[in-house]
Amino acid sequence: MIEVNGRQYHLKFNLERLKLVENALKRPIITIYTEHSGAFSISEMETIFRICLKEDGADTFCSNKQASEIFQAALKTENGYLNVNNEIARQLNEDCPFLFPNISSVSNTSEPNE
Repeated sequence: MIEVNGRQYHLKFNLERLKLVENALKRPIITIYTEHSGAFSISEMETIFRICLKEDGADTFCSNKQASEIFQAALKTENGYLNVNNEIARQLNEDCPFLFPNISSVSNTSEPNE
């Protein structure tokens, strides 16, 4: 969750959004994530915001201009870089667990089929 000017926003990843991010960055997002131990560059983070940011309760994604403004405001807060980077990593893991096959889901409590 990201809060800017009293409004709350969140990132939303799905397969189509991942394709858009990867086309814009010209690299697979998981490659960027793993090569840099989960740290994204500022330009990579802004690209992700422009493509994946939604205001809470909204059905549509933010415009590129609005997302860039929100990104810049969030980045300039105390611990901004770290908070923004962690939010991207957290939401990516939550929305796209198929990218992280070695991390088991804590909520998966289903019993094996007999």
